[in-house]
Amino acid sequence: MRRWKPVLFAPLMFVSALALQPVHSQDEVTELRKLSEAIDEAKTKARFEAELTSYAFSEEDTTVTRVRFQYAYPYKRRESIEGSGTPRFVVLEDGAHQWSYFPARHMVVKEPLRKEDSPFPLSPTDDLNLLAKNYEFVISGPVPSGAGMRCRIVEFIPRLGDRPRREFWLEERWNLPIRVRVTSPDGRPAYVAELNKIRWDPGLDQEDLGLKVPRDTKVYEIQEKDNLTKEEAERLLKRRLVLPTAIPLGYRPQNIVVRVEGPKQCLQVIYTDGLSSFSYFQEWSYPGKVKSQTGSQTVVERAASVLSARKYGLMNLVSLPGTSCRTVIVGDIQKDRLVEMAESLRESLRQSLSESLGEAFHQEIPPP
Repeated sequence: MRRWKPVLFAPLMFVSALALQPVHSQDEVTELRKLSEAIDEAKTKARFEAELTSYAFSEEDTTVTRVRFQYAYPYKRRESIEGSGTPRFVVLEDGAHQWSYFPARHMVVKEPLRKEDSPFPLSPTDDLNLLAKNYEFVISGPVPSGAGMRCRIVEFIPRLGDRPRREFWLEERWNLPIRVRVTSPDGRPAYVAELNKIRWDPGLDQEDLGLKVPRDTKVYEIQEKDNLTKEEAERLLKRRLVLPTAIPLGYRPQNIVVRVEGPKQCLQVIYTDGLSSFSYFQEWSYPGKVKSQTGSQTVVERAASVLSARKYGLMNLVSLPGTSCRTVIVGDIQKDRLVEMAESLRESLRQSLSESLGEAFHQEIPPP
């Protein structure tokens, strides 16, 4: 647990806790749940194709991505549009796996679908009550969208100023989000996505939604196990796990995932506040061995002293690179919050590594 100075921080935490008390009436939460259930039902019935254009804004530039989008449950296919300035790629989801094809690299990456990533937001989950505690929400409309459709607008305004504000324009019939706007905590636009040239029921079949590649294309498979406990993840990885202790107010763990790609092992812990999210990653390239106190102490010092922070559009990233383990925290929450988590991790990581040094130095033990 992070050691806050109680005299300085207790009043602030009390005020923050008050800010997260749910103020929505039960009728309002019920309205949101009904909308969510209607969206979930539409997932299995709607069939369409469209062009999706997204804009990711950063301080330096704006990244524009255009893809051809096809959807017929459980298939979803995205293909970059030539001339959009993006290297060609094709991503196919078949309900069980995601297949990502990169022609320039003659490569297909196959990985499990951890959770359905459909184009429909607000799926009915247990997190709707959590969302209502962390966000004010307003449902308005229907209003004309400017694209010949009428839309309901759902706005989510965070109660705390460290996470983005979101606005969904949902097409009236299927609740398809034809427009999504995300605003950074400082009020600047962070991300915009729009669907255009929508064709409903285009007669898509399995061949249209397939993935054809040249014979010399290599397929790389990523193995993954999710919904793990901390103890189960430790047994799979055969190493002790160290997690940040300073978790931003309103977030809770949603999933623990272990991924294996060749010699690489990766832990991912996902936290959510019902809408916004961040992930804590640890990646090991090879099994480590503690050979001497001097070498291990170097690992302790590096892990406890190196910190870098960057921003990629909506996402902020903080990393603690190490000799045999790389630690990254990334999400759409304010950079300062990620830095606080990384700071809380330093002492825990140093303590865990130091405890390892107290064991028999000649035993082969994995690095944390």
